[in-house]
Amino acid sequence: MLEQNGIISRQYEELNEANNRLNLLNVRLVEPESELRKSDETKDKFFSVIAHNLRSPLATFTAFLSV
Repeated sequence: MLEQNGIISRQYEELNEANNRLNLLNVRLVEPESELRKSDETKDKFFSVIAHNLRSPLATFTAFLSV
């Protein structure tokens, strides 16, 4: 019985250490993920503005070529 308690206690400590390591890794990933999301949003806005600004001139140019 004491041997089983010792094994369980060691396993509990190992799981706690593994959990702590995973929590640290998770914290280290949160900030870069946030920065990546902001960067992606900026890129999407940029391409949206570019596409909007090119739509009218391209339509005019296409209409001119069709004549």
